[in-house]
This record gives sequence, C-alpha cells and structure tokens, in this order.
Amino acid sequence: MFCLRDNPSMPHFDSATLLMQGQRTYQEDAVVSCYPVGAEFGFTILSDGMGGHAGGDIASKICVSAVQETLLESTCNLPEFKGRTYSVLKRAVEKANAAIGTHISEMPEYQGMGATVIGAVNFDQHLYWASVGDSLLLLYRDQKIFRLNADHSMAAEIDAMVMQGKLSPCEAEDHPDRSVLTSALTGQRINKLDCTEDGLTLLPGDVLIVASDGLEYLSQQEIIEIINGFIDAPSQIIAHQFKSAIDHLAHDEQDNVSMSIVKVLA
Repeated sequence: MFCLRDNPSMPHFDSATLLMQGQRTYQEDAVVSCYPVGAEFGFTILSDGMGGHAGGDIASKICVSAVQETLLESTCNLPEFKGRTYSVLKRAVEKANAAIGTHISEMPEYQGMGATVIGAVNFDQHLYWASVGDSLLLLYRDQKIFRLNADHSMAAEIDAMVMQGKLSPCEAEDHPDRSVLTSALTGQRINKLDCTEDGLTLLPGDVLIVASDGLEYLSQQEIIEIINGFIDAPSQIIAHQFKSAIDHLAHDEQDNVSMSIVKVLA
C-alpha cells in the first residue's frame, strides 16, 4: 500500500512509541506510528481519551482507528493525497468525531466520552498535521523545543492573562481550569480544529514528539536535556530515557503518557 522509491535526497525516519499508565488506574491513551523503511509516506496518530474507565479507553481507540483508516485509504493514490493533504486530514478527524458520536448514540451509557487527536503525516521532508485538543506536537531543533500545534485548552487563555498582567505566574500554574479543554472530539460540533495547509519542511537532526499532555509533568528544559543527551542514539533509546525520567519524577498525579518520537535522519 505504501509507495517505495530509491531517492538519495529523501530523508529517513527513525521512530519509536511509548505508552505509560502513570498513576492512573486505567489507560485512556492510544497511539500508532508507521514509518516503513524506504517509503515516502509515514504517519503518527495519537489520542487521549476522556470519560473514565472504558469510556476514555474506547474513545481514543475509536479515534485512532478512524483516522488511520482514512489515511491508509488515501495512500492508494499518493500523488493525489499529497495534493490534498489538508482535506484528507480534516476528513479523517471529522470521521473520527462521527464514529465517537455513533458509539454514544448506540450506547447512551457512554454519554460524555470524548478524545483529543493529533494526526501527523510526513511526505518526504514535509510535515502536515491536524489536531483537536491539548495533545502536543513538538519539534526539537537546534537544542530548542517548539510547539507546532494549537493548544485547545484553557491553559493557553490563562497564560495569555499572565502576559496581560491579569494573573500572576503562580496563579496561572495552579489555576483549577487550566486543563479544561476548549475543543475535543465528542460526536458533536468540533469547536476548534488546527489543520495545516502548507507543510513544514523538516531538516536532518530534527526530532518530532507527538505526545499526550501527560508528558507535561516534565518541564520543557527536562525534555530538551533528554534529547540533547541522546541525540545520536536511536529513537527507542530516547523513548526509554523519557520513561526513566517520568518514573524517577514519581508524581502522585502522573497522568497517562503516550508519545511517538520521530528522528529525521539525513
């Protein structure tokens, strides 16, 4: 289903995934990452479910499955897919949202379930994405971390209030509404969708991190230091270092953590 070609200028990708339960009694995250050797197309799909035991777990799996199905169907004609990546990603997210809505309508006891989603697609050196919610799409470049996707949570608005002098940094950090989502897949209208029309050009040495918000128990500086220290190691080693750092943190309220690490190789 994937198109293979021999192109010495095409970057190579080294990817690994990590899934941790943290201190939660159940796992609500789901992630799948596919970067076949020699393929010009690869993707990561990640979802953080909401709705408690069973509800969140099912929502994230429905979401990942629906997005993956749409992407794989589109690989039957890669040139056409490349020309309309925005519409394919948007349709994939809408399909996932509809699938969650259908599940709720058929099983009303799951009313209130929902999920975040990130679908990140690579065509050669170009990255495209669609996201809803507060899960993270991060780019490590030149020993710095950049968030690429929009944060659909109250955290973004609360941080803006700090910049405006309306809240102190301490008040913002401990704000009870900080983790409240302003957009999610619930089977209803999607309030906000971040979807790129123009791809971001990736460079050799870049590292992509697609992660649920459980990663934010580590500071940005800690994330940078982990990658800096193991930048020449395989992505699987970097993933192991993240696991060790989270285990060492031993936060009493550590959320589920799911992540995909994708190294861009020359």
